[in-house]
Amino acid sequence: MMGPVAKLTWSFPRLPEEPQQPDIPFELRHPVPANSVAAQCGETSIYVEVMKDFFGTGQPLMPSAFTLGGCAATGEDPSVQVLIFESELHGCGSTPKVTENELIYTFSLIYTPQEASYAGPIIRSSGAVVQIECHYSRVHDVSSDTLMPTWIPYASTKVAEELLVFSLKLMTDDWSFERPSNQYYLGEFINFEASVRTYNHVPFRVFVDGCVATTVPDVSAVPRYSFIENNGCMVDAKITGSSSRFMTRTQSDKLQFQLEAFRFQQVDSGLIESRIPQVPQRYDPSSTGFAAQGFGGQTPARSDFARPSQDLFGVQSKELMMGPVAKLTWSFPRLPEEPQQPDIPFELRHPVPANSVAAQCGETSIYVEVMEDFFGTGQPLMPSAFSLGGCSATGEDPSSQVLIFESELHGCGSTSWMTEDELVYTFSLIYTPQQASYSGPIIRSSGAVVGIECHYARVHNVSSDALMPAWIPYAATIVAEELLLFSLRLMTDDWRFERPSNQYYLGDFINIEASVRSYNHVPLRVFVDSCVATSVPDTNAIPRYAFIENNGCLVDAKLTGSGSQFMPRTQIDKLQFQLEAFRFQQEISGFVYITCVLKVAAASAPTNIEQKACSFSANRWVSADEDDQVCSCCDATCGIRSGNLRWDRASVGPIRVKDYAFGPIKYYHVEVESFQSHFRALMDNRNTSDDKPVQRSKSFSFKTQKETCASCEKTVYPMERLVADNLIFHNTCFCCKHCNTKLSLGSYAALQGEFYCKPHFQQLFKSKGNYDEGFGRKQHKERWASKDAESITKTA
Repeated sequence: MMGPVAKLTWSFPRLPEEPQQPDIPFELRHPVPANSVAAQCGETSIYVEVMKDFFGTGQPLMPSAFTLGGCAATGEDPSVQVLIFESELHGCGSTPKVTENELIYTFSLIYTPQEASYAGPIIRSSGAVVQIECHYSRVHDVSSDTLMPTWIPYASTKVAEELLVFSLKLMTDDWSFERPSNQYYLGEFINFEASVRTYNHVPFRVFVDGCVATTVPDVSAVPRYSFIENNGCMVDAKITGSSSRFMTRTQSDKLQFQLEAFRFQQVDSGLIESRIPQVPQRYDPSSTGFAAQGFGGQTPARSDFARPSQDLFGVQSKELMMGPVAKLTWSFPRLPEEPQQPDIPFELRHPVPANSVAAQCGETSIYVEVMEDFFGTGQPLMPSAFSLGGCSATGEDPSSQVLIFESELHGCGSTSWMTEDELVYTFSLIYTPQQASYSGPIIRSSGAVVGIECHYARVHNVSSDALMPAWIPYAATIVAEELLLFSLRLMTDDWRFERPSNQYYLGDFINIEASVRSYNHVPLRVFVDSCVATSVPDTNAIPRYAFIENNGCLVDAKLTGSGSQFMPRTQIDKLQFQLEAFRFQQEISGFVYITCVLKVAAASAPTNIEQKACSFSANRWVSADEDDQVCSCCDATCGIRSGNLRWDRASVGPIRVKDYAFGPIKYYHVEVESFQSHFRALMDNRNTSDDKPVQRSKSFSFKTQKETCASCEKTVYPMERLVADNLIFHNTCFCCKHCNTKLSLGSYAALQGEFYCKPHFQQLFKSKGNYDEGFGRKQHKERWASKDAESITKTA
């Protein structure tokens, strides 16, 4: 305007700032292996007992799913649900091993999951292998005559001469130390050092005969790239025009070379396995050819095509005589201690973007200059590889190797958008790598996109007359009412915070919270209309698993018999549910992506067959909103989604689900008069006095104390025992009194010896506002009144 104008005071509504979640102490709980295997090692055989509730989850497994090295169970004790395996020490696939002081027999107890009774792509149980070792002390007295060699055996001399250890290592930039990191960026040099260590041998000079790179450890895999060939020719520089080269030799037993970093085409991982092809050869002083594999590995040389040199690292047999004998002074040669590399300060260098783009924004056009040395590596790129939103360069300055682009503000694919104070035009400078002139599977340059923005101040004075609206525009009202934000989050066990970790184990429950945030809107109630799980973010990918269908029916529990369920609703704008963790069959990664359709309805509107949250529990459908009647259609068809309901998609992932892991279990031989009689005595002791311990092995024993469950009043065995508030329960009996949901030690609340899940505990308290009436008890004031009446009666 020509004159002063008051600034507009109205603007479109803005979203309030999202409250920041505080840092919460969180530690991923690793599953504790159930104490479900016991073994007894006898003189000639082994006896093993296995609980059917193998994982300690309260669910017995099928006996046919267990084998001891391929042997089925030889017996079963139905009263305690225990399987029995018996085998000779040399049977059932056992493997013997000899150490200096022990003879060890190793058995494998194998659990193989049976095919699920339901047809679906998911699994909730993984296979398991438990190693069982029987250790027996060795008796070394094998002769009464002494034997003292007075000469060094010829074999040791030959071994000492032929003991060569090859290695291939990644080195730091100054070649002083082994590089702590294996990460590189395109354009960097990878420093390799090949070396050989000799013992009692004439000096050697090491060479690199050939090198091949693959994306997996298999040297025959495709794609593969051979960059050293022909008995030591570094062909990479000639084939690709790189600067790869051998460094000047400084030590005869070491050879260093640089390889310019590259990636394989159409391979996302960026992993490279570099190997020297292994070609075993006979030892020949005039023509030596040995092999080294991997980075930093050491491989003893081979002296024969089929037979390696004598194993110097193994345990030598030991002979102790009956009488006093002087100790042998000779032994096989051993490798000297490898010097330990000190801790070195190392920090991975991240590439610094080159200052290779400059732009000038005019009133109606843009002017851009681009250095042909785009990445600052000293290598100019082809001008045809650059475009400004699809437009090629309009000029070039050969003397300074600069490309020039000019365009109108509305040209070359620009996009415009406005803020409260500015008008912004955005351009994209695109670099597309050209097809390499050489034919090979590798690339040394990646594409790049540089965003260029032109900002112009907005002029708000558009009229000579002032206009001050005294009402809120209708458009602003509509925007404020229609602003709904849907979200789907992973929550901690107590549902208070968002879970910092996305890792779970099979058998865990995944706590998911769906919510909606509204601004200037009537209160809304959120529902989960449907949910699908996939192994990749694409919801149409195969395999896929729909676990919520039919307008809010959580069908997973009915299909697979899991404990998945909706939690009782505590807030109208939030809906929480638990999903028992699973993995997709034949998917090694264990990644799961979950995408749900969320919808809202007015909080004042009653639930109906299109607006519900139903779980399958105790062979019936129940509602999270305590209106079970709306769940009657979950076994049929509940109709299609109405057009007048607001809805949107929300997703969470990736969620990583891991298998259990088991380590070896060691048992030591116990001397008994008879192995079979010893175990008959063990079995008899089960039915004798409660105070006698049942001896299962030297490292495995427990007392059959008669502990009863506080819930079912039946005997509790150690492998199914759980203690809460000084009360003992079966794992499967520790449930919420209100909804009968299975509880864990981190998800319960207790009141006067009764246990509840935390959502129902809060709900029952809020229903009456105290801990008496809400939980079906008399108020304290009524108890006091009855006590006063009793005292008056006694006084009278």
